[in-house]
Amino acid sequence: SKLLDEMENPKSLHDFVQQVGRERPHILGANLGKALLKNATNPTPTIKIGSDASAMPMFSDWSKRYIEDKKAKDSRDVHQKRIRACEMFLRVCGDKPLDEYDKAHAVDMARYMDNDPDKEWGNSTIKTYYSNVRQAFIYAGEVRNDAGDIILKSHPFHDVRLSNFGVAKVRYQPFTEEELYQLFKLPMGAQERLLLSILVATGMR
Repeated sequence: SKLLDEMENPKSLHDFVQQVGRERPHILGANLGKALLKNATNPTPTIKIGSDASAMPMFSDWSKRYIEDKKAKDSRDVHQKRIRACEMFLRVCGDKPLDEYDKAHAVDMARYMDNDPDKEWGNSTIKTYYSNVRQAFIYAGEVRNDAGDIILKSHPFHDVRLSNFGVAKVRYQPFTEEELYQLFKLPMGAQERLLLSILVATGMR
């Protein structure tokens, strides 16, 4: 305040800092003074405000649009799988702008599912979850935002190796000839025998 009293009644911070720079330059030797001078010497500073039309969407918002846009052509089963996959990704990796995710996030989701104490996830299911999340990012590269720009020009989810996560697919063991003989010896009605014959002949499970 003493310094201010000694100055020539400055009309603004801009005038004050310029006067300090002229009459007391040693004060502006400090970093704080330099920063103050830099920001105050322009009487009408320009402020850049990002446009909402070009803002990168958060995954939570984008996944809802992705799921809704695909719903018309999805079966109910596929629609539900998209929802579950995006919910899982969001739970494990958190909500970020689309361009802030990296390849490791897909692995993080797979590792979380593989170590889930409440459920045993198959490898094929983990890969399906990953595929649905990956498609959300691919779709962001096929759609323009309100500013006319592609929403996401590139994404990191390429060549993610997930073969070591989850329970491997178990192959069904075929009946032996003796097992089939004993099976057909069991008492059963004509319809049941016909159905069993069809199952055996076609390999249905």
